[in-house]
This record gives sequence, C-alpha cells and structure tokens, in this order.
Amino acid sequence: MTSRGIEVIGARLGLGGRCIGTARGPLAIRAAGLAQRLGDARDLGDIVAREVDRTPGRDPGAAVCREVERYSLELRDAVEAVLARGSMPCVLGGDHSLGAATQAAVGRHARRAGWEAPGIIWIDAHTDSNTMETTPSGNLHGMMLAAVHGLDVPTFRSVVEGGLRDPRRTVFVGARDIDDEEYDIVRRLGCRVFAPDEIRRKGPHAVAEEALAIAGGR
Repeated sequence: MTSRGIEVIGARLGLGGRCIGTARGPLAIRAAGLAQRLGDARDLGDIVAREVDRTPGRDPGAAVCREVERYSLELRDAVEAVLARGSMPCVLGGDHSLGAATQAAVGRHARRAGWEAPGIIWIDAHTDSNTMETTPSGNLHGMMLAAVHGLDVPTFRSVVEGGLRDPRRTVFVGARDIDDEEYDIVRRLGCRVFAPDEIRRKGPHAVAEEALAIAGGR
C-alpha cells in the first residue's frame, strides 16, 4: 500500500454494453473482500446509473447516450475530488465506458496542477477506440478511449473536455481482438499495442519496462 490514502468509488454502470449486470460489479468486488485487501481505504460508496432501455440494434439510443453522459460527468467530478484531496482513486466497475470519466479526470487534475497529463497503460483484450462511425456493435464501452484521445464521440464530448490524453503515450497490453477500422484508428493515433504473441516473445518484464517508458514519456 502506498503512503497516499486510497478512496474507493463504486461505479454502478452497465449501460455501455449489452450486459447490464456489470453494474453489480462493485457489490461483488466488495463481497470478495476488497476492504481486507486495501486496509484503511475510505469507501465513498456507489454512483448508480439510472435504468433506461437500450434501443435494439447498433444504435444504443438517445436515452442510453444521455444517461451515460450524465453519469460520466458525475463520476468524473467524483474522481477529480479524490485527486484534489491528494488521495488515490480506486474505481470499481461497472462496464468500462466509465474510462472516459476516470481518464479525463486524471488529465483535468494534472493540467489544473500545472503538470503534463500522464500516459495510459491499458491492460485489455480490446483497445476501446471505435467511434460511432466505426463501431460494429454500438457499445459505448468500446469508444471511450477514442474520446479521451480527441476523436469525436458525442456521448463523451462534454466528459473529456479539458481532460484529453496524448495517444502517443497510451500503451495497450494484451490487445488481441481489435476491429479493422478500430485498428486503423489506433495506428493513426500513434498508440503502442503489445499483442499477446509479442508479450510471450519478449517476456512480461521487458514489456512492462517498455510500457512504463512510453507512458512516462521517456
């Protein structure tokens, strides 16, 4: 545990995909013993998304987009408040459309403090860099890093304002399922992708060192 205090926020959100049960993630993580693992961390409770119906098909619908935007702004402000207190936020999801809020909060806080916004190390099978024009599914959780990197995703437009991150300092570790047009976006933005075969070839320690160097701007 670091010397900084840890503050936990539950992100009860499942609207970014098609499995709304992910909204129960924070409850399950706590039930599995999070408090015992984190020691004296302060638990701020949950931010809960409102229940709205998703439109069938590729377009999630205006109601879902409005609620994800509203929710994301609330979560972003909560994470910024934790950072302003000098604590380390620990956000429990929830579907990972919440990443627009959390990553924008870090960028906004850094700039307000006069620092350069840090890089991102994203450990995931996906790069979450589609836009509404390229997405095959319409799932908002697959678009939030595109928004954080400055591409226009209307749902997250207000969320990432003032919190954009440099895609050349974003590293995807373990990405193995990337849509063709999404891969073009990632390549055009200049992100670094470590696919599983490269990780196996180089070894996890070498990949970790390179990822930290890129995200750290070295």
